[in-house]
Amino acid sequence: MFVDVDTYQLIDHPNNYYCVAFAIARLRARMGWEDGAPAEKLYAKIAEHYDAYSGPYGFADETNGEGRFDRYSVLLAGEIAQRFTETGGKPPAQVLAWLRKSADVMMMRLDAQGRGFEYGRSIGPYGETAIIEVLTAAAVLDLLTPAEKDLAYAYSARAAQRYVEFWQDPRTGSVNLWDGGRRTDDYRGKFRILGENLSLAHQYAYTSAHWARMGYAGKAPAADWAKGLAALPRRQVTWFARGPYDRLLVSVRDGERMVSLPVINGGPSQHMHNPYFPIPFSPGMLEASPDGMAPFLTPRLTLGDGSLLMPLAYAKDVKVEAKGARTTVSWRQDELDLMGKNAPVADRRVSVVTTYVLEPGRITRTDVYTPGKDVSVKDIELQFGAFSTGARQAGGVTTFADGAVRRFAVEGLKACEAGAAGEDKEYRAATGPMASKVVCRGAPAAGAPFKITWRIDYR
Repeated sequence: MFVDVDTYQLIDHPNNYYCVAFAIARLRARMGWEDGAPAEKLYAKIAEHYDAYSGPYGFADETNGEGRFDRYSVLLAGEIAQRFTETGGKPPAQVLAWLRKSADVMMMRLDAQGRGFEYGRSIGPYGETAIIEVLTAAAVLDLLTPAEKDLAYAYSARAAQRYVEFWQDPRTGSVNLWDGGRRTDDYRGKFRILGENLSLAHQYAYTSAHWARMGYAGKAPAADWAKGLAALPRRQVTWFARGPYDRLLVSVRDGERMVSLPVINGGPSQHMHNPYFPIPFSPGMLEASPDGMAPFLTPRLTLGDGSLLMPLAYAKDVKVEAKGARTTVSWRQDELDLMGKNAPVADRRVSVVTTYVLEPGRITRTDVYTPGKDVSVKDIELQFGAFSTGARQAGGVTTFADGAVRRFAVEGLKACEAGAAGEDKEYRAATGPMASKVVCRGAPAAGAPFKITWRIDYR
């Protein structure tokens, strides 16, 4: 049981389980096992949660207002709409508004290779079906333009092809989320192998049936459908919440590549994992490691007393500025996240101002840290994982012979060391092992603000 039958409050589960309970209640009512009151109460709880923690922005915080917005936060509107549709109902106008916002986020992520949602937990093949489910629901409910609908269908077909060719293991006939250097979060451990096969098969089957009913049965996507991706926005800023701390997702399309910057870290259980760090993500180029705790692209400070601090969960005054093809994103954190706890712990001994610059072929991050009086920072560590190969190190600059990332440069740390990732579990992504790792370290001068900059050049 994960919902209190008297209060309809969730019991030790993230917010998306409201939708699970809502689906069960709708189906029970459809079969005549109960009246519609439980489903109505659960929907009211869902709407209350949206309004309380995202308000006019229309997304689902996975926590009770602590600011964790991930794949589930965008997917949930599509799942709610589908629950109404499959049980013979029509989603309320409120759900349609949420769904259109989610569709905008997912349209930005359409990918010619069928790759999917890029950050947070439970991605991999579910990152791809999340896009399909949201856009299919939006198409069924006439929320997409004809051009958007054609692109959504083409992506769905390409992702289905990728599911067969990439995610399924021909030796076992099973989906593979775990072997050959792939890694998933503990929630989707291999003990769930049967359930994952059934779940993914169902998602592809029911969405395919919807597309068939919309007149796409047996219709091949246009051979040049990927050219339609060029008509998508070059830049998108999606706000999730604003208040004491800001939560948003910045997405930029650079040619055929999508680069995102999620500022969404908050709440228990995930804040320390790098899929939730405020760092850039790009399918096939910049990925995190499920449940990974290495300080990917984010400095980890060791204080004199041994405390570990990271700039993760307390972004304030986020500003996004666009000028031509350049996007600048900046924020400050008056508190850093004290590591080692299940939930974020605000620590005011060090503050930071962070600035990102996203431009064609290049991503730059600059942090300016200010330690408090008598605060000693005795070490800083920063790591980078790349699918690129042939790493060569010269001072703070790492160059790569092959792959999308061509160069990684760090300023403000004393030494960097590059090498093969090998069997290091911390360098396994959902899609497979990274090839190279870079580890940089150093201690700043005592008693003064200090700056750390890194830059990624890619093609």
